[in-house]
Amino acid sequence: MPTRKPTDYVQFKLRIRQSLLKQIQKEAAKKKHSANNEAVERLEQSFADEAKELRDSAILDAILRRERLLESRRLEQDEEPQSGEDK
Repeated sequence: MPTRKPTDYVQFKLRIRQSLLKQIQKEAAKKKHSANNEAVERLEQSFADEAKELRDSAILDAILRRERLLESRRLEQDEEPQSGEDK
């Protein structure tokens, strides 16, 4: 059997509530595309959103670490005696 590429389409059976199917169908009709396309777009978007949240969180953590480091250095400088001051 040939190996499938990550871009190949495969069938995936999924059990969902009737109410969710109706929502998917309603949104698909608004956009004039299939319910399958609507469901796939929403799944793909959920993974993209998750990746963006992780990336944003990592950026914010890096900024906070940098701010703490700079603040620590400022405090160290404030504690050092200035040249020319009486001891």
